Amino acid sequence: DALLSELTTFRPAAYVSAGPYMLLPENIADAKVVLVKNEGGLNADIVAFDEVHLWNGETEVATPLVLNGELWYGTYGFPPATEAQFIAAGIDILRGPSYSGPALYFNHAIEPLNNVTLRQALAYAINREQNGFVSLGESGIANECMCGMSDNLASVWLSDDTMDSLNFYDNDRDMAESLMVEAGFSRNAAGKWADASGNVLAFELIFPAEFLDWAAAAENVTSQLNDFGLEITARGVQFQQQQQDVYDNNFQLAIRNWGVGSPFPGQSYLQAYDRYNGQGELAGEGVGGGMRFPQSVEYSGGTIENLRQLALDSSAGLDIDAQRELIAALAISYNELLPAIPLWERYGNNPLNRAMLNAPPNSDPVYINAGADHFMPYLIMTGGITPAM
Repeated sequence: DALLSELTTFRPAAYVSAGPYMLLPENIADAKVVLVKNEGGLNADIVAFDEVHLWNGETEVATPLVLNGELWYGTYGFPPATEAQFIAAGIDILRGPSYSGPALYFNHAIEPLNNVTLRQALAYAINREQNGFVSLGESGIANECMCGMSDNLASVWLSDDTMDSLNFYDNDRDMAESLMVEAGFSRNAAGKWADASGNVLAFELIFPAEFLDWAAAAENVTSQLNDFGLEITARGVQFQQQQQDVYDNNFQLAIRNWGVGSPFPGQSYLQAYDRYNGQGELAGEGVGGGMRFPQSVEYSGGTIENLRQLALDSSAGLDIDAQRELIAALAISYNELLPAIPLWERYGNNPLNRAMLNAPPNSDPVYINAGADHFMPYLIMTGGITPAM
């Protein structure tokens, strides 16, 4: 108890840092935080910058900072028109994979969104190539494997036989139509899909209003599904509230992320089966059960008793062959059951101002790293990026 009390009451006079930079209270402002050199810290003798400026705000805040030369690099999701402005201004664009992207999530506590055949029909009805391009231009690359992880990881972790067994759900309105009929729906006189009681399939789709690429994805998928005969209403919600609404099961359809920037596929499956299925990211966030997808499922390979535990187990230990077997079960079951529909993978359209920075060429494999192993902190820490002036 004494140790716990001492720890919880400890208030250091300055922020503690072991790395090359440190945070000072006087350098914290609403607009940005300035990190200063921490002499004697790890790699302080290697880094090439005396200060690192971290700007606050989303895409609309970052855009003018990039264009006026105050922000030299950013990881935001810029719309195609903004990206074109950067290129016209001579700013380079890095397009490394993020191993993640937007997906169409369903509230499985709502009929008929818990109908797998309906979800498969919608996967066929959505043109993912179109959705990715209108959302993020050349950096919105449509998912192919539709198996809950990045295509870049699937080609590494899954066997050729497993890859061949997956349904890629290529855009096919005829197939979508037949699956809707199989699921028990029919078109009414107005051409809208309705259930056996005549109720039109009408749902609200919420998306984070500040995420411009996800907002574009939501608006485009809404247009596509309405054209197909559903009645979808898209509504932008403040991004923190929208995330909590999904955690709280306070939604019908939502745009949230599939996958995560990790080389281990199990971490990607935890997005669907843990974070958005009742757990959240922090204690107390997931109080409403998330999308309420069942943890015990049947699929062509048999029964999975606990999807969340299977995802955790697939990242445990050092036996890669055993991990591959578990990952194959996760991939095939996700592909068949579609707890959420992946739309596209977000490849970076990260502006890099080479007039200000000396950085490796775009072909350098360092840019394959993303997420928790992002390349920019690594390059800064190792002196791989330096001032151009």
